[in-house]
Amino acid sequence: MPKGLLGLEIASTQVRYAYLEKNLRKITLLKSGAFAVANPDLIKDPGFLSRTIQDILSQNRISPSKIFLSLSGDHVMINQLNLPRMKKDEMEEVLRDEIKRTPRFASAPFDYVYAVSKISEQKSSVVVCALRQVTVDSVTRAVRKTGIPLESLEISPLNFLEFLYPEASKEASEAAVFLDDHASSLVITWQSGIRFFFQMSSGKKDFYTEAGQLDPSRFQVWWGEIKRVLKSYHRQFLARSVEKLWVVENGPSQEEFLKTLGEVLEVHTASLTPEALGVTIGVPQAADTALYFLPMAGPLAYCKGIRQKFNFEHFLKRVNVKDLIRRTTVFVIFYCLVLAIASGALALHFASATRAIRKAGQTTQARLALLTEQTATLRKERDDYLLTKSRLLKQASFIKTLNRVSWSEVLSKISAVVPSQISLSSFNISEAMEVKIEGSTYEIDRIAEMIRTLSDVPFLEKIKFNHFREIQLDKKRVVEFGIAAQIKNPEHEK
Repeated sequence: MPKGLLGLEIASTQVRYAYLEKNLRKITLLKSGAFAVANPDLIKDPGFLSRTIQDILSQNRISPSKIFLSLSGDHVMINQLNLPRMKKDEMEEVLRDEIKRTPRFASAPFDYVYAVSKISEQKSSVVVCALRQVTVDSVTRAVRKTGIPLESLEISPLNFLEFLYPEASKEASEAAVFLDDHASSLVITWQSGIRFFFQMSSGKKDFYTEAGQLDPSRFQVWWGEIKRVLKSYHRQFLARSVEKLWVVENGPSQEEFLKTLGEVLEVHTASLTPEALGVTIGVPQAADTALYFLPMAGPLAYCKGIRQKFNFEHFLKRVNVKDLIRRTTVFVIFYCLVLAIASGALALHFASATRAIRKAGQTTQARLALLTEQTATLRKERDDYLLTKSRLLKQASFIKTLNRVSWSEVLSKISAVVPSQISLSSFNISEAMEVKIEGSTYEIDRIAEMIRTLSDVPFLEKIKFNHFREIQLDKKRVVEFGIAAQIKNPEHEK
């Protein structure tokens, strides 16, 4: 019986897993589940991750031949940009600058991958994903401690699109909603290219009351955002309507949720099942447990020979080369020491022995200098970690204060002051509590009107233009704009 493949998705507060086996052409899902993490900082500890993986292996009594990692949540940065056509080096410079605008990537070393889709002869859609190098080093060290080979490192949920749309449609667009507990993402594709990527800070558990009933007001705010994105997409690409919406849920599926979503969006919705991916449920008990699809992406791509667009292969090559250099260096140093000792023992001349001892001493001093330098680097990393931890604790205190505010009320008030002639394309709130609103209008005066009406919203301050651009659409002048604002800190008003 061949050994199975273990897919792991490392999220902000969970480690999810899926264990599959392939026998001839049949792919079977044998295990699926999640380990909750009480303290998000523990995710960054290679020792903790290694113990979590060992717990998954021991509790499920599995022994995989390969491990496939995917990262999501706060570990990654995913952004979609519409850029004019430009050379590759110019585009990569723009993307690096965009990544550095994210606070957690501003000063830390990072690497990134991106995919370009052609919108027109003058415009391209670019989806960029970034990871901090410290994150990659941490997760790869954790897997290395298990002794099981790490086959791939990918980004969720973008690593799942290849399975939803195996055959690209030339006419219609398709969309997918990836639902987590407290976050969700909407992806619109056309001809294997990503046209829209939209993230929201609410998920399934935010739609339901403590009694387990669907909350209409919270749910309406969420699907209202999706509906606005779909309308905005249809206005920009008039000939391409979204015909189907896949719903990919982490955990148990809710039939009431799927039915209501299809009715309000007026689009055909389909909940993802293992059978749709060509996967068989291996044991009867698995049908009663929560299915976690995103960890399946790596093993499925491996079994089906699919090359993922957002695979950090070069990251793994860098880590493997570093390990090879480290092992080679240790071997060379050990070999040189043995050779020096053997030469000194066999040498008849005292001068030859003296030269060997001096050489060994120089090697030891060089290693001592290297260790001293590494110690200083580790101390600096420790100090940076303590400073970051202090900042995060302050941010957590501020967020607890902000959580007293009903976000459905926040979005409702902002929607109420938006002039009817303005169409919003995105609404994002960053970790720094900065609100970014983007949209378009035919009348430039409506933008100034929106600035004035936003000033009346009691929890917003520092409202300003972020960017402004005029384009031609269907021989009409359309003004695209961006507005930035800051959510007030209630503690400062006391």
